[in-house]
Amino acid sequence: MSDGPDKKVGPRRAALQERRRRARRSRTAWGTVVTVLITAAGSTAVLFAAREVTRPDPTPSASPSPAAPRAVTTAIFGTELRRGRDALVWVNLLVEGADGDAAIGYLPARTAAEVPGRGLQGVAGAYGSGGVALALVTLENLLGIGIDHYVELSASDARALLAQVEPLTVDVPDEVRVPAGESRERIIFSRGSQSLPATFLARLLYTLGSDGDDISLGARHIAFWSALLDAFEDDPGSLARAIVEGGGALGKSDRGPGELAATFEALAAVGRSEVVLRTLSVTPLEVPGSELYVAEEEEIETFVTDVVGEGAGPLTQARVQILNGNGVPGIGQEVATRLVGEGFRVILSGNARRLDHERTLIIAYDTTDETKALVERAVELLGVGRVQISTQDQGIVDLTIVVGKDFLRTR
Repeated sequence: MSDGPDKKVGPRRAALQERRRRARRSRTAWGTVVTVLITAAGSTAVLFAAREVTRPDPTPSASPSPAAPRAVTTAIFGTELRRGRDALVWVNLLVEGADGDAAIGYLPARTAAEVPGRGLQGVAGAYGSGGVALALVTLENLLGIGIDHYVELSASDARALLAQVEPLTVDVPDEVRVPAGESRERIIFSRGSQSLPATFLARLLYTLGSDGDDISLGARHIAFWSALLDAFEDDPGSLARAIVEGGGALGKSDRGPGELAATFEALAAVGRSEVVLRTLSVTPLEVPGSELYVAEEEEIETFVTDVVGEGAGPLTQARVQILNGNGVPGIGQEVATRLVGEGFRVILSGNARRLDHERTLIIAYDTTDETKALVERAVELLGVGRVQISTQDQGIVDLTIVVGKDFLRTR
C-alpha cells in the first residue's frame, strides 16, 4: 500500500514520493517503443509494446571513463549447527570506505525482508532455504546496495579464528544467562569489562541467552568489535598475521585468508575512534508465533548511509515486482540476482496467473523518460523483455516483470 496523506514520512522519503508524483503527471511519448491499443472498457485501457525491446550492444566505448572509487563491502554470516542444519545467527557488514574510512554494521539475522521468489521471510530464513546465495541477494535487496564479498563463519570456526587473537578485554553490555536444568539458569557473562578467551568470545557472539534476543546480541557484537579494534590499533599488521594464521577457519568465503587479512588490517589501521560501529534498529513483528523483526525503511536508509555512505539505500532504488510466468522453480531468485544491486529493489514476488508465458513482459505504469530508462536498464540486465504499459496508475511498484520462457535461454 502506498503512503497515505496522513502518514508521517521523513524528508528523504517525502522528496522521493514527490519526485515520482511529478514524473507521473508529466507523461511523455516513447516514440516507436510503444503504440496504443485501447480496449472497449476505457477504464482498463492498456498500452502494449509494438516490438520487443532488444538488449543494447554491450561493446564498450573506445575510451571509457575511469570508475569512481567506492566502498568495498564484505558480509560475514555467523552460522551454527542447529537440528542437524546450519542456521544463520547473525550478520555483520565490514566496509572499507573509498576515502580510507571504515565501518562495521550488525544486522539481526531474523530481520524481515522480501526474499525473491519466496515472499516475506527473515534473512535467516533465506539462508535456511537457499544458502548463502539467497541470503546475499536478500540482504542486498533489503539494504539497496551491492555486497562485494562474503564469509560464512560457523561457531566452531569462530573459536579457531579467535584463538589467534585471544584474550580480548570486552566491556560486556548486559548480563547473559542460559538454562541450567528445569527452572534454573546460570550466568555465563556478567555485565562490565572482562578478559575473555576464544571460547568465551565465540559464545559472546553466538549465544542469545534466556532473556536475550537478536537486539541484545547486536550490542555484544559492537562491544566485541570495539575491543578487537582497540587491541590492534597500534599494530594492525599483527591482526593481519593472526587472520592468516587462522585462515583454515575461513574456508567458506569468496576471498582467501590473505585478502581477508588485508581487510581486517585496514579496519584496525583506521583506528577505533574513527571506525563507525552501528546496529540496524529493529522492532519485533507483532504477529503471534512470529520471530521476525521489522526495520523501518527510513532506518534502513540511515543505517546504509552511516555504514556504506551517501547515495545508497532502499529509497534510491526502483521498486520491482517479479512474477514467475514460466513455472520454473527459483526463477524469481535468478531474476533478482541480475537486478538487485543495479538500481532495483524487489518488494513483491510470486507466481503469475499463468505459467505458460513464452515472452518476458516488463510492465510499467507511466510513459515518462525516467520510467523508460528503468525499462531499458531492466532489459539490459535480463537480456530479454517486451514492454507493456498499464494506464492503471498505482504507488506500490515502478515495474512488474512477468518472467517468460525466453528468460531461460539467457542463463
